[in-house]
Amino acid sequence: MRSIVFISIIFFNFCYSQNILINQGGTVLVNGGETFYDAGGAAGNDGNANHTITLCPNVIGKKVGVDFNTFITAYQSSIPTNNEDALFIFNGNSTAATNIGKLMGNYTNTFSNGTNPYRVGSNAVDATMPSVLSPGMFTSTNQNGCLTFTFSNTSSQQNSGWVANVFLYDDNSNPGCNIDIQADDTTICPGQSVDLTAIGFLNSTPINNNFNNSTVGTGWLATASASFTSNVCSAPSLDGSVYLWMQNAAAPRELRTNNMNVSNGGTLSFEYRQASNNSDPSPCESPDRNSSARLEGVYVQYSIDNGTTWNTMKFIFPNGQTGSFGSEYALNGCGDYTKNWTKMTYPIPVAAQTNSTQFRWIQGVATNSSTDNWGLDNVVISTPLPSTITITNQTAGGTVVATSTTSPLNVNVNPIITTTYRATITDGVTTCFEDITINVTPAASPTVTSPVNYCINAVATPL
Repeated sequence: MRSIVFISIIFFNFCYSQNILINQGGTVLVNGGETFYDAGGAAGNDGNANHTITLCPNVIGKKVGVDFNTFITAYQSSIPTNNEDALFIFNGNSTAATNIGKLMGNYTNTFSNGTNPYRVGSNAVDATMPSVLSPGMFTSTNQNGCLTFTFSNTSSQQNSGWVANVFLYDDNSNPGCNIDIQADDTTICPGQSVDLTAIGFLNSTPINNNFNNSTVGTGWLATASASFTSNVCSAPSLDGSVYLWMQNAAAPRELRTNNMNVSNGGTLSFEYRQASNNSDPSPCESPDRNSSARLEGVYVQYSIDNGTTWNTMKFIFPNGQTGSFGSEYALNGCGDYTKNWTKMTYPIPVAAQTNSTQFRWIQGVATNSSTDNWGLDNVVISTPLPSTITITNQTAGGTVVATSTTSPLNVNVNPIITTTYRATITDGVTTCFEDITINVTPAASPTVTSPVNYCINAVATPL
């Protein structure tokens, strides 16, 4: 029987330069180190057209993140019309993925809705909680590791747009032993080769708290007064369990860890939500701004000197557009995604990778001890342990094919019969593995008449 091999080709834009403009469109595979711009690039304006682009990792197992250095687009609102140029961010490879950002306005200056475009940056609380004059980091937590961006233009006004650094990171948010082995094809003809990729981490978790026992759990140095609930404001968490809710303490409200060893890097992962309306009664009153025009957002920070100084990893801007202050449209923050439970994962910065690092979530200002409510769930600070990944040929009795002390491990194999390969990760104490089978289709046989597909040649040729 003649076998016809169909090859499906997916076209990608490969990024060989360091600059990515949103009007390139399509899917761009990135290696980290690129700079992401609006349609005008480094020197031009953001333009008057709509654009969509997807950034995906060019390294299997990695995930994409962007860190905005600057952002200025048109943003003014008046009922019943809006005048805004918004950049939407989606956690995946299409606009059907979860929205994790809506950026618009001038983040390079502190809050004011009497400007054009509105100034939406955050004013400093004190030296440890400085001004935040950019939208900051956004990362993919999707399994495919991609981020999709859509620029929606509704204003004829043009501005300088944005500059963002693109990076790739390892998502270590799954505690314990993790190994996965993938192949670019699992059914081949004799003579064909296959690329195997093993992705694995042994993760230690100095903090792994889900608050389900209605306490902060272990690993914390200090915490503000907090409540524990499973459905405050009719908004259950992502897993429907108990979570921490900040509602019974005057600002600053802080959740702070003990010193921990994260010298091998890793990630900080958590689920976050703020209350929805800035006029609802406590505990459902949302962060907005205080009387000094300081935004009531939450800083995610680290310290390497036992809490003397703090460095900001992420500022979670409040969205306070709904409620009695609804006319203050500049309280958009980075979008209303903060009103829904959202998983956020950030790589631990190189400067924070010490054997004595603290992390904290801190809200610097609030109107009073019962307002400006927000919550956390499933907080995981995870760091990889030194380990070894090995790929073995199980069909050949466990023969070692490749080994590495870093992830991912890539190797090309050329099995002549159906073969099972095993990826194993171990640190000498803890071990886990996963298998994958590569099916090798037999060569054509004129003596067999049963309806079985066979390869005609040693190497398949597309027809």
